[in-house]
Amino acid sequence: MQIQIFAQGLDLPDALRGYVEKQLTDVLAHHAAHLTRVEVHLKDLNSQKKNGVDKHCLLEAKPKGMDSVTAEHDAPEFKEAVHQAVLKLERGLHHRLDKRKEH
Repeated sequence: MQIQIFAQGLDLPDALRGYVEKQLTDVLAHHAAHLTRVEVHLKDLNSQKKNGVDKHCLLEAKPKGMDSVTAEHDAPEFKEAVHQAVLKLERGLHHRLDKRKEH
């Protein structure tokens, strides 16, 4: 599973990059064989303001032979946005792959 991280207009610290990669590999470990890649899109929605829910994480997983599965979450901090989006993505993948097994 290849992980691609895009940070629109942001300087992405190595610590955050490592956190994103660890979250994805740990949570999606049992789906890794079915995935070709996961794209991560991070965005600061209102970088001028100091408070608020303005960190956005969009994840797009590409399962082999299937349409993409996406999940997104907004939070005050990137780590929380990433964590919640990864959990949503895992549920979406689980649902999609279980449906495929049933057919």
